[in-house]
This record gives sequence, structure tokens and C-alpha cells, in this order.
Amino acid sequence: MKNILGKYTHPNYPIYVFLEVIPFGEFVNFYKYYCSKYQYCGFNCTLLDSIRSIRNAAAHSNCVIHDLTNKDGFYNSYLASRLVELLPDVRKRTIQNRLKNNCVQDFISLLIAVDDVIKSEDLKDHCLQEIKELFDGRMISNKDLYKSSTSLQQMYAFCKEIVYNVQPS
Repeated sequence: MKNILGKYTHPNYPIYVFLEVIPFGEFVNFYKYYCSKYQYCGFNCTLLDSIRSIRNAAAHSNCVIHDLTNKDGFYNSYLASRLVELLPDVRKRTIQNRLKNNCVQDFISLLIAVDDVIKSEDLKDHCLQEIKELFDGRMISNKDLYKSSTSLQQMYAFCKEIVYNVQPS
């Protein structure tokens, strides 16, 4: 980081340097500010808080499946409407209930962000293929340990369906 910042005098950093060195939470705040100041709506910034949550969970190796029965959260209406389009065979109420689990909503927000933000079809395919391999390989390698958890099975099936419908390969 010193190498990047050392080339410029404070606070006259180019925007790409600023974005490279700030924490993700500050990036979220900056993006929201930018969108409000310039009336920009290229990406739904309500997803960024969920993306920040799952990013932090991954960075700190937190378990994200321990609380799949908790549905005390709220669901993101933008996310719910996107899923209604992606999953025409799933009832809207079911989608809303699944999204009330914060961990599930965080993960699905990331998938929708991949679909919305990445413009290169090759890169998007590569990212989604890695996620599909995770769902088809590592996640089910010890499935016998989880066969008594119906909530885990339901959330897995729900998320897998979304993974395969975001952009079919």
C-alpha cells in the first residue's frame, strides 16, 4: 500500500488509487454518496451491505450455515423481484421467506451482483462455474452429516437453483 500511496501527495490521489486502498465498508459509503450526488443508478447499492457482510464472514472464516432457521431479518425487495424473474416456478412468498435469513440473502446478493456488474460473459461464466463446482462438489461431499437438517437442505436447494439460473452455461 505504501508503494501506491507514495507516488501521490495527500490528499491528491487518483480515484483508482483511493478505491484500491480504502476498506470495503468505506467503498460502500463512497458508492452510495456518488449515486445520490450524481443520480447514478447503474447498480442497486442496497445489495452492497449484504455483500459486505458475506465478504467479512469469509475474511474472518465465520460459519455462515449455523443459523439457517433464523428468519428474523428483512428481505431486500429488489433482490426478491429479481428472484421472482429468475425462478418463475417458486412462489414469491417462498422467495421472501428464504431471503429473511441474512446469510442466504447475503450470498444471493453476491450472485446477483456478479450478474449485474460483470459485463464480460467469459469472466461471468468462469465465476459462476466455480460456484457451481462448489455446490456440486465440496458442499455435498459430506452430505450424510446434514441429512437430518431439513432447513439446510431447503436452503441448499434454493441457493443452488439460483446459481444455475443466474446465467445457465
